[in-house]
Amino acid sequence: MTLKEVLINKHLYGQEKYGEFTFLEKDMRKEAHDELVDAINYLTYSEIKKDFKAREIKSWTKEKLNTVFIEYISKIEQEDEVSRRLILSNMCKTLCFYHS
Repeated sequence: MTLKEVLINKHLYGQEKYGEFTFLEKDMRKEAHDELVDAINYLTYSEIKKDFKAREIKSWTKEKLNTVFIEYISKIEQEDEVSRRLILSNMCKTLCFYHS
């Protein structure tokens, strides 16, 4: 499925679930911000899963998981502006690749 097809399907699903014009009643920039934060968190979890075995992760305490999560997202924060843009660009490519 192409990204265009995924976007159209998601749009049509949203119309059925929420109504055709509910976007008029919402701050769509805030909605997009919240969705992007979720996407970054999901990709962070994906990186953690890639670097550690599930059994190891399950043995962690909540505090350990939070520490690891903060370490991973801190890498993004430490980057300069150009690197941050590259990271965001790579995230977009990853998300687009997932749908292709």
